Formats: sequence, C-alpha cells, structure tokens
Amino acid sequence: MPNADKLEGLELFAHLTEPQKGQLLSSLSEMSFPAGSTLVSRDDQSCEVYLLTAGSLRVWASTPIGDFEFTRLVKGDLFGEVNFIDRLGRMGEVQALSDVELLVFGHSDLAALADLDPGFERALYWCFWKSLSAKLRAANLHLTRFFSPGVTAGSRTGSPAPRTAAGETRVDMAARRSLFREQRLPSMEINFLSSLATEEAYRPGETIFLEGNDGDKMYVIAEGQVMISKSIDGAGEEALSFLTRGDYFGEMSLIDKRPRSADAKAHPEEGAVVLGLRHEVVEQILDIDRLSSIRLLKILCRLASERLRKINEKLLGWHLVSGGGVEAPAPDAAHHQRLQAL
Repeated sequence: MPNADKLEGLELFAHLTEPQKGQLLSSLSEMSFPAGSTLVSRDDQSCEVYLLTAGSLRVWASTPIGDFEFTRLVKGDLFGEVNFIDRLGRMGEVQALSDVELLVFGHSDLAALADLDPGFERALYWCFWKSLSAKLRAANLHLTRFFSPGVTAGSRTGSPAPRTAAGETRVDMAARRSLFREQRLPSMEINFLSSLATEEAYRPGETIFLEGNDGDKMYVIAEGQVMISKSIDGAGEEALSFLTRGDYFGEMSLIDKRPRSADAKAHPEEGAVVLGLRHEVVEQILDIDRLSSIRLLKILCRLASERLRKINEKLLGWHLVSGGGVEAPAPDAAHHQRLQAL
C-alpha cells in the first residue's frame, strides 16, 4: 500500500477525511513506466483510475492525417475516471512522454469500498467531479485554438439581463417533484429542490448565459431544449451539445468558482423552461460534510463525462477539417495551479 504522503498537498483529495484517505490508499498500487510506454489504449474497456505522481503523459488518437493530441497530463492529474463512470471505453491512447510514476486505483476495490461506505463513495465522486470540471474547461479552450490561437476562455463580455419567469407558472410543484423523481433522487432532496428552484422561461434562441459570465447557479431543463455552444472567431457558433428534459447544465462554475466556459441558449425553435438552482442550494445538497446526495453527484459526473466525450469527438473532427494544423496546449504551471485550486 502506498504511503499516505503520496496524497499530501493535492487539493483534489483535500476533502477526504483521514479514515477515507486510508480506505483510498488500501485500493491503490504503485506503478512506473519508461518514456515511450503506452499505458492505456483507445477503446480499452478497463476501468482503473490513475493518478500521475511523477513525469508527464500525452493523451492522443490516431487519425488518417496523423496523430491528434487531446491533452497532456502532469503530476497531480487524474485520468481514467471517465470510463470508470460510463464504461464506454477509453477515449484515447495514453503514452509516457518521460519516465512516469503512478498510483493505480483498482476498479473492483474502489467499487467494493463505495458499496460498503456511502461517505467514501461521496468523497470519491467529489474527486471525479473536480477532475472532470478541469478537463472540460481545457477541452473547450482547445476547441477555440483551431480558429483563434492564443485566445483565452472567458474573454467575451456582456451578460443577459437578469431574468425571472413572467406570467403563468408552467412548472407547478407537482411537475417539479415529478421531474426530480424521474432521476431517482431521495424524497427529502426532491422536496428541497422542488421548493427552492426558480422557474425561468426562455423564448426560442434566447440567451440563458454567455461564456465569461459569472456563474451563481446551475439549471435543470423542465421543458424544451437548451443548446450549449461556443462562439469561435472565424467559425461562428459551434454547438457542443443539445440538452433535453432532466438534463443539468451550468454546474461547472459552481465546482471551480470560475466564469462560464460556454454559452447556453434556448432551442432556436422550441425555447425552454428551466429550473434554476442557486449555488447555496446546490452546496447544501452536495456538502461533503453532510448527508449529501450521491445520486445527484453521480448524475453530474455522468453528464460531465458525456460532454467530455462529445467535445473530444468535435476536436477530432476539426483536426481532420483543419488538416492537422493545431497542437494541444501544453500544460503549464497555471494549468496545474488551476487544477489544484479546485
């Protein structure tokens, strides 16, 4: 079993109690690989999760016009959690750029610990949500580099006017409870969220929030659809995903306290009705020190994994369209500082 100091100083694991750290370490093994080694193959169905403790890695995929690099990983980065969550296969090849050392989270051991201890399960998925949030932001930034080299996320200005639902209420208390009940949330949380959510109705194509806006709440869709997109210089608006009833969005800013990384707009034909959940409400539900909702946390992790897969597919597509002219941004001190500050 690795020594506990392997996790010291990593904010990704700072919320774990000492007993939980001990549980986590009991599921870990240490591995090392020389430069050039392939650690994970694309579409591999293995579900282990890895923490890089020394060296650097690249995540890449082969294409008809050459290799495409999604990202690079440095000390303190977690990887493999996407397939642990959704079991859809590894998204890319993981190759050592230098000699590397890793902690390996055994899938069976982690799953067994999570089944036995709900507190440990919540702490584990908090780690995953923090890591996925950082990766989504990095992938969004990478997408803009195909058109605007050097652009930084959050560079847009302007904000939609503050909005409250006007006119007749379309989502009454019974409909709200039904919406959250579909997600199999506990009764206490169904009542809590139903009572404190605020209804907001948007006309077709209307902006809910813009990239760069401060984020003080997340949303769940009650009616219609919402488009998550980025406005990219030289390419216009690029749709990242279309979300439907029961989907959450806007949650990333609540976990990392950073501005919105993409735009959210009501569907251009049907519009949307959403329920807004302020950060105070979400924090009470997900507070790691309370009896927080593992079900909601798992929903958010699954959604983040799904979005990361979609963005990576778009990155591969734009790589082919651009003729392979854009490289992944190399992680720097700022990248690692942001990850550890989550």
